[in-house]
Amino acid sequence: MAFLVRRFLAQYGRLVLIVGAIIMSVGCMGILGWMALGAVRPVRLIPVLLLACVGMGLVSGPLGAVSVARVERQQAGSASGIIKTVQQMGVALGIALVGSAYLRLAESGRGEAAALAVMLALLALCLFWAARLPKEIFPRKAGKGTMAEKKHYHRENLKRDLFEAGRDFVQKHGHHELSMRMLAQLADVSPGASYHHFADRRAILLAVAIDGYERLLNQVIEPQETDLLPVEKIKAGASRFVRF
Repeated sequence: MAFLVRRFLAQYGRLVLIVGAIIMSVGCMGILGWMALGAVRPVRLIPVLLLACVGMGLVSGPLGAVSVARVERQQAGSASGIIKTVQQMGVALGIALVGSAYLRLAESGRGEAAALAVMLALLALCLFWAARLPKEIFPRKAGKGTMAEKKHYHRENLKRDLFEAGRDFVQKHGHHELSMRMLAQLADVSPGASYHHFADRRAILLAVAIDGYERLLNQVIEPQETDLLPVEKIKAGASRFVRF
């Protein structure tokens, strides 16, 4: 489920998280509702369990990508570790809160209702923050976006500008630090604009590599089309190869 969510994220953005939290809330309500009825056959819990699982997948699937969207590449490893730590702490805290609410009112028969109230409160908090996430941190699907964005990146020869910016950056700083967000900054376009011409970081690096090999090949072949002696042609080609 988490794998499929990555594809929805580019098209629907934060709506994926919001819908996921709502679906998960409905599933949790169904689970606790069946439990409140008393003796329930396990097979009856399957639909609401699946619903809760779908909601959890919609929320947790894009969590990593959204959380590190504005983190510099060199800090991505540390950021991922922090995310995992916070997730574990959140799980422990959530279990403690829900469990405490249930056990406190279990004897009075209101344990399920208390647990449900705490869970819904936590999910409502998630909904609130998901709705406030900036749209810029979500990857954009080609062909989508607002009219303002389209006017911003549909300028003449933008693909060439993006390519040249990426090529110049790689020549000066190497390929390790180049990201799609940095490429957009170098070309002075919106973060989502680069995705309309290059699918991802590997695509721009591949284009730079192919261009480099083509220019190298042209440099080496050019002396072969002259009237130089064969030995001189080889020397000229080898010299150009080394200088390139």
